[in-house]
Amino acid sequence: MPILKGSVKISSTKRKVKILIDSGAAINLISKATADCLVRAGATIIREGSLRIKVASGERALINETLTLPLCLGGHWTHPTKFFILKNLPFDVLVGNPNMYF
Repeated sequence: MPILKGSVKISSTKRKVKILIDSGAAINLISKATADCLVRAGATIIREGSLRIKVASGERALINETLTLPLCLGGHWTHPTKFFILKNLPFDVLVGNPNMYF
């Protein structure tokens, strides 16, 4: 799976991220470590209803926090996009099928 370079932005702060495009994923994800850095820059985590997912390793995870922020890919910024926060994501951001057509 190719991992792309991009950025996320909160206020005037940009952070470079490694992005995996996953056409089989039903949601967008952001790593807990990346989310924590963005919170220190001023991002706000929103608690939502719990969602149980099965990750690629076969493990199940419960996610209930989101961040909404724009993503830069190929020099183009998206509209603010909702990312569910997942602990131990092996890259910074996963873009799932709902956002394949920014």
